[in-house]
Amino acid sequence: MSRTARAANRDVEPSYPAWKAAAVKAVQKLHDRAAAVTGESIWTRAYILRLSPADAAELAAREYDSTHPPDWIKRRR
Repeated sequence: MSRTARAANRDVEPSYPAWKAAAVKAVQKLHDRAAAVTGESIWTRAYILRLSPADAAELAAREYDSTHPPDWIKRRR
């Protein structure tokens, strides 16, 4: 049996820095503060899961909202 070359038509994923730049730009449109404080682990996890930059932006905004409650909740009554 002879060896054959693998098909070269596989979808090429964008590099991590290019993907992250697009994701950060997308999250800035959703939640400006979340773009500044989202940790590298969130971006890495989203990239490994092959989320689109828009889906990664939604994930980052949800993560920010779940870990930073609004001020009116934190105030004492």
